[in-house]
Amino acid sequence: MTNAAKTGTRERQSSSRDSLATIEDNERRSVQLLYPNYGAVEALVGFSVFYLVVDQMTPVMVDALAGPLPTLVPDPFTTLVALALWGVALLTLSTQVYAQLRANPVTFESREDRDAFLDRERPTNEEYRFNIVLIMLGAATALLAWNGAIGFLQELVPVVIELEGDMPAAMTIENALVFAAFFVGLAAYTRGLDRLVIGGIRDMLYRNYAGAWE
Repeated sequence: MTNAAKTGTRERQSSSRDSLATIEDNERRSVQLLYPNYGAVEALVGFSVFYLVVDQMTPVMVDALAGPLPTLVPDPFTTLVALALWGVALLTLSTQVYAQLRANPVTFESREDRDAFLDRERPTNEEYRFNIVLIMLGAATALLAWNGAIGFLQELVPVVIELEGDMPAAMTIENALVFAAFFVGLAAYTRGLDRLVIGGIRDMLYRNYAGAWE
């Protein structure tokens, strides 16, 4: 009975050592992670604004082309514009999908390396605050400058197409600055929103793997 008990104890100890070795081996085994890159939200918002601008400018371009190219408007010009929008949309989508797939999955030698990477790449509290301020200032600037920027484009397009006549009164340095301010505000807004959304996803990944939800 004593020998049997000793044998059983040795087997249990051996089994425990094997289990610990298996756990340590699993910890050392390489791990993979699907990790989001910045840029997807920025591209989506950028295309949406581009669509709105083209939608606003299409009637202006149709009117401007009616004189020199009457057979081109409204069709097939509007059809070509629609096809161009679809082309830009597909190009934007495919570019972003490729960018995400090219960088994934990310491989690490151990879980510790993965967790250290997640901690290092997630946004800090200061970056969260900065991106929120960037979104607010960028959105306010772009919204305030929207009408002026569209008005400037509506005056500019006929001049470029017709290449004749006097410069419109709306084409002043002040309106050109408003036009530039719109795109600066839009760039700030899209960048801040992209960093906030993608950074939030990165932060959630870190908290999920590290168990740091408290």
